[in-house]
Amino acid sequence: LSLDSYWNCQINCHHCYLRRLNHVWGKDLRPLDIENFQRTLNNGLLNKNPRSPMAWALKQKKTIRFGNKADPFQPAELEHQVSAQAMKILIGLDWSFVIQTMFTENLVPHIDLIIENKKLIIVQPIISPGAESDWAVLEKGRTTPIQQRIDFIISLKAAGVSVGVNGEPFIPGYHTVEQFEDMVKRLHSVGINNYNTYNFHFNDFVAKRLNAIG
Repeated sequence: LSLDSYWNCQINCHHCYLRRLNHVWGKDLRPLDIENFQRTLNNGLLNKNPRSPMAWALKQKKTIRFGNKADPFQPAELEHQVSAQAMKILIGLDWSFVIQTMFTENLVPHIDLIIENKKLIIVQPIISPGAESDWAVLEKGRTTPIQQRIDFIISLKAAGVSVGVNGEPFIPGYHTVEQFEDMVKRLHSVGINNYNTYNFHFNDFVAKRLNAIG
């Protein structure tokens, strides 16, 4: 299961294939309808005869990946606070979820809530193999600096929170195996032993954007 608290993502990373959706369906931010979200979860739990994969997953309270096509703690969250509200709804339902974000600085106000509910929450900042280089080029330097993201989950791990890093994406021909290995070693040296990676989602939209920046 995945949850997006925003339809668009303000950072608009150069390598993000999902931004093509906004070019098709509109570039408005479109924050999550909290009432509809809560109703969907409650109805899913009350469903006595789930027939679709989605209905079955809701009935079973499968872990939710929070942050799929848009960053849940992007700067807009400071104004709208819908991700914070969604977190509290999930916690109230005793529902496990994984937070994936490039903005760990915007998670700081929620650190006590995360620690108090550590049995439900996994925190995975997104750090691609190029680390600081990717931060400057692909993320345009608009997100939380890389070392700050790592320091944040080090502190959470010390408090007993489950943590890891989402390494998406590995871009063949741009990233190297050595960069990937260096990132694994860097995380391992501070006690972070979970590094997820995903194939690079490549389409014509991404090709044009990457070509435009050289």
